[in-house]
Amino acid sequence: MGQTITQKILARVGGRDTVTPGENYPVRPDYMIAYDFPGYTDRFFKQMKEDFGVTKVADPDRYVLFI
Repeated sequence: MGQTITQKILARVGGRDTVTPGENYPVRPDYMIAYDFPGYTDRFFKQMKEDFGVTKVADPDRYVLFI
C-alpha cells in the first residue's frame, strides 16, 4: 500500500524511505511557521527569554511569522 502525503513528507525530512503510523521519528522541518494572534507572540518571546535565556533563533531563515 502507498503512503499518505504526510507520511511522505515526514519520511523526507526524517531522512527515511518510509514511516509507519504510531511510531515516533525525529524530524527537522524545512520551515517553522507562527501566526501572531494579537499579543501572543510577544508573550511567547518574553517567556522564552525569561525562562530559558533564549534571545534569538539558531537559524532565522527557517522561520516565518504571519501577523
